[in-house]
Amino acid sequence: MTSLLSSQRTQEAKDRGQQTWRLDREQGGTDLDKKHIMWIIAAIFIFVNLMLLREAYTTWGPIKRVESIASAIIPQILQILEDRKTSVSPELLTSEPVLVIWTNNGKLYKDVQQLLPITLWPQEKDDIAYLAAITRNDVQDGTYTDGQPGYQITYIIQLVSYSNAQVLAETILYGSSSPYVKHKSGPAYGTPPTDDDIAFWIKSQLGGY
Repeated sequence: MTSLLSSQRTQEAKDRGQQTWRLDREQGGTDLDKKHIMWIIAAIFIFVNLMLLREAYTTWGPIKRVESIASAIIPQILQILEDRKTSVSPELLTSEPVLVIWTNNGKLYKDVQQLLPITLWPQEKDDIAYLAAITRNDVQDGTYTDGQPGYQITYIIQLVSYSNAQVLAETILYGSSSPYVKHKSGPAYGTPPTDDDIAFWIKSQLGGY
């Protein structure tokens, strides 16, 4: 009897040892998996933050600097626009920094500036070679049954030398015609030329591809 009980206890101890070993091994594997997951999460977090920093450096930072430069020289920009004149023998356009601005207020047209290669963004006032001056012109192309006009929006774009106010290149971009039917009182307008079209023309003149 004693021998039988001893044998049973020995077997139970072995079973417990095996079970304990199996449980410890499974628990260890779970801890290892958790560590792997934590490392993966940490790696993803670092990668995302590096991408955000890269984006901030390559886009947000420089465009803010361009905005700051443009805002600081609005009086000079407006004076250049007032003095601009068509060049009799325009100089050869080169791939140098340009500010895209509205002629009515001298402010930066940020949406188009951002579509240009960063090599065409001035980082200092002295970098500016050209102004891409955009003038909106609304051309009446119809009249509605309530007597209100319909307008097609056009943009007159001029590349102006920042140093001597000479107009070196010019084009007109046309938006869509005024809508056939309008649903509100007052005048109606077609869609304006796209920012992509404006940027494409500027790049085609300055070789900024």
